[in-house]
Amino acid sequence: MKRLVEKLSVSLRHFAVLNDFFVAEAPEYRALHDKMTRLASYHAMSELFYPRYKKRQMALFEVSYYIVAGRAWWVGSKSDEGKADYIKFVLYFVNLLCMQEHLACAHPELRRRLLDQMEGSGLDGFFGDPEDQAAYQHCKNNPGIIEADRRDPDYVVVDGLLPKSIGNAIELIVYVCLLQGDLGFPVLLQLQQRLMMRETEIVAPDLLLLTRSGRVFGIEVGQGTGPFSLKDSKIRQVNEFVSTTKLPILTALVPFPYRCPECKDWILYCDQVIDEFAANGRPSGQVFRQCSTCPRFDEGRCRDIIYLGRTQVGGKRLHHHLRCVEAISYVADILREPGGKGERLRNYYPYFDGLEGIDV
Repeated sequence: MKRLVEKLSVSLRHFAVLNDFFVAEAPEYRALHDKMTRLASYHAMSELFYPRYKKRQMALFEVSYYIVAGRAWWVGSKSDEGKADYIKFVLYFVNLLCMQEHLACAHPELRRRLLDQMEGSGLDGFFGDPEDQAAYQHCKNNPGIIEADRRDPDYVVVDGLLPKSIGNAIELIVYVCLLQGDLGFPVLLQLQQRLMMRETEIVAPDLLLLTRSGRVFGIEVGQGTGPFSLKDSKIRQVNEFVSTTKLPILTALVPFPYRCPECKDWILYCDQVIDEFAANGRPSGQVFRQCSTCPRFDEGRCRDIIYLGRTQVGGKRLHHHLRCVEAISYVADILREPGGKGERLRNYYPYFDGLEGIDV
């Protein structure tokens, strides 16, 4: 991501230099520019680009969408190889987003170093006021794992550092699935989250799906369960969109990623799955790839292997990193059973539930 972000920052600097030149050298330009900056709402508009930490994740989220879907996408339109590379790029980005969240939330010492670095970065407006700084210091002193809960002030601080990481990731998973499918053409609405006309304003769904038959569907994305699932407020917004536009809304629920209950890190897409999905999409009828038949299996040493199963008698059947549970004798016994590795060791293809059988 480093070169992409550097290039984006050069574009922003270019825009600023261009504007500064015309303000200094062209009186008519400067007069019009001054009219803009004297608008009563101008300050509020400018604050939206880097707001206080409690709302900052949305600004970062929109920048990330511009990077992924606003410019990099053009590579995918040039050739089959370019499209495959673009799909890989998006899925690698999904993995990075998941890693950002678990590194910041589940690794206290690394989180403290991250907070120190952000505090010392010299970012203009990083602290809005002393209250922000106090909240930041409280989070820095937290020695434990921070759960994804907006009621926790420490999570609010961490969330303000990240580009809405998990929500961002699951929306991009739906996007690449639609790009590799036959349902229709996906249109991302993340950069226009409010739709307005005259005195009416509605909240847009995450995507529109334009079908070959001329039908249009809205798609709202959520995770199946947990803190990133669809909330009641979002459901009310969806209902308002449907009643106002008469367009149907489809709900896309993304089961993956799963959080390993042992290390608390998100489980990522493996390289083999990413390569296969980028080249050919998801195999018909399959949602996961069996690791035991993978060329990267390496006798079980691959770090991306998922173990789906119990770790003790009567325990819950959950998704774990194999590396986190392989030393448990109960797990080792299960994997030695005939066929034990075939179903229990896996990694998932990008997929979502909710649009099966729709009439496009």
